[in-house]
Amino acid sequence: MERKRAWVVGSAPIDLATVFISKLFFFTVFFAVIAIIFSFFNASVIILSSSSLLLFFFTIILAVFAITTYGLALGAIFPNTESDDPEMLTTTLPGLAFIGGALAYSSLGAFTLQYFFRLHALWPHVIFVLFSCVVTWALIGMSKRSLAKMEF
Repeated sequence: MERKRAWVVGSAPIDLATVFISKLFFFTVFFAVIAIIFSFFNASVIILSSSSLLLFFFTIILAVFAITTYGLALGAIFPNTESDDPEMLTTTLPGLAFIGGALAYSSLGAFTLQYFFRLHALWPHVIFVLFSCVVTWALIGMSKRSLAKMEF
């Protein structure tokens, strides 16, 4: 969405990877606060043990970090310099990939939590956490490489 202001960011004496990490930190904290507030209301409806509640909040924060990284990485890897209209950006291929990927990722996380709450089996959730960490790390690395090659 920074089509008109991209040259300002690109000509600034700061590395684009630093801008990416700053945006990632800001949006992760912002969305994590909102997610924790809504998760608190959700958790107050169901009765969970303290360990289950910690796992629930940990999963929410991990999902916020992973989905925020995914969205910013798609924007960094596949920048759209033709439009800054949010409605048009959501119907591009990266925008649709973000929607589908975020829904699939959220469904997987919800499934592993449900599996833990019903059967007390933690191994699917451990695999989900490891998958999240590896994919998030890879997306950050791909974004940094893509931003290093970007020209304005």
